[in-house]
Amino acid sequence: MSKYRTWSMGTLSVLVAIAAVWMARSYLNNSLSRARSGGVGIESVIVARVDIPFATRIGSEHIRRLSLPTDATAVPHFSKEEDVLGLITSQRLYAREILARPRFVDRKSGSILAALVPAAIKIIGVFVALSH
Repeated sequence: MSKYRTWSMGTLSVLVAIAAVWMARSYLNNSLSRARSGGVGIESVIVARVDIPFATRIGSEHIRRLSLPTDATAVPHFSKEEDVLGLITSQRLYAREILARPRFVDRKSGSILAALVPAAIKIIGVFVALSH
């Protein structure tokens, strides 16, 4: 009895996996054919090329352009590279992540620390020399 249950559960799991693969493939084929036929528009978005640490000024080596269907993105994102260059990250960004507008600070002048601190707060930088 135990061998029968093991065999039937194994067979059932393989059948469910095959059904899942078939459904995913048919969904992707339908989506691609809809995009090719003009049912869905294509737009370009800017994504991170590499992992970008917190408080990094964005350069051309950090980003790349990617084409996606218009309904694939839900966040307010950048579509031109010129809009992103020079901005400072307020959070860590991962490779191939769509660059969302709320994750950047828009102060292009001054130091990176001054850009991350809100304008109403005043800060003073102090240099401490350690001598023995």
